[in-house]
Amino acid sequence: MVNTDVRGRGYAPRGDTPVAYVVGGTRQKLSMISTVTNQGKTSWMILDGNFNHVRLIEFFEALTRHRQGARSSWCSITWAWITALR
Repeated sequence: MVNTDVRGRGYAPRGDTPVAYVVGGTRQKLSMISTVTNQGKTSWMILDGNFNHVRLIEFFEALTRHRQGARSSWCSITWAWITALR
C-alpha cells in the first residue's frame, strides 16, 4: 500500500501536458503478508517498511504461536527449514 497514487484525470489547455497532482509530500509504504487455511481462517500481518526473510520468520513464529502446536505437515517442513537457517 502506497500513499502516492496518481490515477485520475488531469486538466491542461490544448497543446499542454496535463499535470497530475500528488497528495502529500513524502512516500509512505506498508507491506502485508497473509495466509488462508483450508478451513477458511485467515491470518495477516502489516509491516512498516520492507518485507524480507527476517520478517517472514517473525510471521511464521507468530503464526505457530497463535496456532499452538496445530501444525500441518507443510508447516512442519517449513518450520524445520526456518530453524536450520538460524
